[in-house]
Amino acid sequence: MRKKTIVILAILGFGLGVVGTIALVAGFFIIGAACSPDCSSSGQTVPAGAVASLVIGGILLLVGSVLGIVAWVGALVKQAKQQQWGWFAGTLASGLIGGFLGGICMLIYLIAVPETPQYPVPSYLAPSPYQPGVQYPPMQSYQPMEGYPSAQPYQQPMPQYPPAEQYPSAPQQYPPQG
Repeated sequence: MRKKTIVILAILGFGLGVVGTIALVAGFFIIGAACSPDCSSSGQTVPAGAVASLVIGGILLLVGSVLGIVAWVGALVKQAKQQQWGWFAGTLASGLIGGFLGGICMLIYLIAVPETPQYPVPSYLAPSPYQPGVQYPPMQSYQPMEGYPSAQPYQQPMPQYPPAEQYPSAPQQYPPQG
């Protein structure tokens, strides 16, 4: 989820939550003003505007909470994908502790941290351009150094074996096995 989407969801969730809270408070004030001690015992009916305000406020508060939770989870997923574990732990802990505190931590994250993490880019030196005027000497053939034997093929001396008569003869018959 992109940060722009998370910001839009968070703002919508916060805005709907504020409007829903205002509608709920207004509905309760209307009921409190219309029904002095108790509407049901005095036979008075609850004003329709108060009921509508309570229902609309409750729906707006519920939708705002859902959008806020979606934005919060989206921020957690983004932080985990980017392996920003400090921000992840802070957003998770503050969101679990309290909704308002979690919103503040998420707001700081959305403002302070860039969309893509800034990794250090290694700088490479550009290779020197080809210079056509430079003449390199041709490769020379191998020249043996003084003091070392010449480069003639190695000849290994043939081993000297004793004549065949000197070996003991093997017995012609083997003892029976069994």
